[in-house]
Amino acid sequence: MSGPECRRITAEVTRVLATEPDLRVEIRKMAQGPVDGVAVYELLASYLDEATANDLRAEFHELPSITGAEIVVAFTLADAAGKAFVFESVAPDGPLAFARKRQVRFVLDVTADEVRLGVAHVAGRKARWYQPHRQTQVPA
Repeated sequence: MSGPECRRITAEVTRVLATEPDLRVEIRKMAQGPVDGVAVYELLASYLDEATANDLRAEFHELPSITGAEIVVAFTLADAAGKAFVFESVAPDGPLAFARKRQVRFVLDVTADEVRLGVAHVAGRKARWYQPHRQTQVPA
């Protein structure tokens, strides 16, 4: 993340979570049990215009499914404390190392006023450990 498209997507996610009461209720419900990352992405996409929703899906396909759970946890932390929630794209420090290691970093910052969830990665460098379609089945 951290490119213009990524920043636009995270800004839109931040906006809809701040302005859509029904979405906030649905995210709170999701926090009550195991979080399905794809369900989170699709819920968020349903509040965005079609082009942004498609960009969101493409971007989240680059990220581990736990990203959805990270958003839900950070949002509910902010919501419970009456703080603003900000989802942001962060430029990786050392993008070449991030790309080589196929690394994703989540950073959660909590201040008196807000909860900020930052995500850093290099697009197109998906790690095998979070590519479910490349995992082998364990024999029964």
